[in-house]
Amino acid sequence: MEHINSPAARPQAVVRALAPARPSQTPTLDAVLTLTALSHSTRLGIFRMLIRQEPHGMDAGEIALVVGGPRSTVSQHLAGLARAGLIVGYRTDDSVRYRARLSGIYGLLEFILEECCATDPCGCLPNDAEGFWSVGEPAR
Repeated sequence: MEHINSPAARPQAVVRALAPARPSQTPTLDAVLTLTALSHSTRLGIFRMLIRQEPHGMDAGEIALVVGGPRSTVSQHLAGLARAGLIVGYRTDDSVRYRARLSGIYGLLEFILEECCATDPCGCLPNDAEGFWSVGEPAR
């Protein structure tokens, strides 16, 4: 059986994408890395597509077909999202399957909102931030 972490076994982008999420640096650096990864329209689209496909995810080939770009370019986008801790790839029989890591985006929202109303506590945020927004509805 082929060892997936061997650089000779797979292109570097796939090897990096399959690596565990990067260790946390600082909350500010983590937020910058996450926002940077999502700042490209293709990466944002891939991430949103993978969120829609939860909990099953998608094969790298399927993602490339939907995106419509060269597989090497899509692989680079997937690697960037994985480095930011937003997706995770895992080996199936003969392909790599990707899933969204929702904890990555929740961590970003938590960081951004952690000091909301710090100077004037108004109670505008609920205790359970997970249910705060619904797709298609304005923020409360």
